[in-house]
Amino acid sequence: VAAARFGDDAGDMDVFLLDTETGEVAHATPHAGSAEFGVPAWLPDSSAFLAATSAGRDTRAIGRYEVATGEWRIVLESRWDLDCVIDDAGRTLLVLANEDGCSRLELRDPETLELRDEVLLPDTGVAEHAVFSPDGSRLAFSFSSVREPHDVYLHVLGAAGTRRLTT
Repeated sequence: VAAARFGDDAGDMDVFLLDTETGEVAHATPHAGSAEFGVPAWLPDSSAFLAATSAGRDTRAIGRYEVATGEWRIVLESRWDLDCVIDDAGRTLLVLANEDGCSRLELRDPETLELRDEVLLPDTGVAEHAVFSPDGSRLAFSFSSVREPHDVYLHVLGAAGTRRLTT
């Protein structure tokens, strides 16, 4: 079980892991100064998780935490802020980039981080609240732009295009 603890300063938090079999608690994100950590995106075997972090940097990158060793390392960097979500089966990692206030969505392999596909957005704007279907075959997210308020879109993995679900 992963739990976040917010620090006294804005933009500071820690992630702790509780081993449900032993009751042992591990501090997964020790750091100096203020640092943010995103929601852990667990690999299917629970051996590691990926998460966005600003620890030691100006923008959020994607880090990987190895449970067995307690090792935390940056695995995907950009000049833009990154965040990530993984499907329940652990087959697809969604990397969301905030490029100067506009979103870019990439589908990657969670182990190798190889780029598989890019989710084409309907316009220049912001995608938020991305969630995979339970089987990982679909990705839903909200999207807004200067011409369009928040609406919900659906992307079927392996298919071309994204379909608007709400108006």
